[in-house]
Amino acid sequence: MRKVIVYTPHAGGVAICHPAADCIRAMSCGGYWFSYPRGYLKTQLERQIEAGHDADAARRFVMAMQFGGCTEAEALAIIRDRDCAHRGTGCELWDISDVPADRTYRNAWRRSPNGGPIWIDERVAMEMDEAKAWQAYEAMRRGHT
Repeated sequence: MRKVIVYTPHAGGVAICHPAADCIRAMSCGGYWFSYPRGYLKTQLERQIEAGHDADAARRFVMAMQFGGCTEAEALAIIRDRDCAHRGTGCELWDISDVPADRTYRNAWRRSPNGGPIWIDERVAMEMDEAKAWQAYEAMRRGHT
């Protein structure tokens, strides 16, 4: 089953990180940047730190991509720490099938800062429906004038 990382962004809502299969494979087998010149790993690490990633998480990511040796669970933990942990709280590993398939109210999805299930904020969903209704009304009015 495909795994995703679900977390609660600092600004609220729900974020879902979909780790790429190529990334997981590279962290297992290594060799991702072997064709690049000497010193590229240092450059890659510096770029990631400049982009706001935690230095230790970036180092673990770069080393795993280059030298491999990670299980899928270890690779997902490294990705979680590098890409998600600094952006929010309640980082959890989920099967993709556990994420709601209906994305109608995606912007109204909420969850606890500590993790847990996704629920729909009914007030936000109602505001979304009202905005769609007004857009449809305005489109109809423009079409009839």
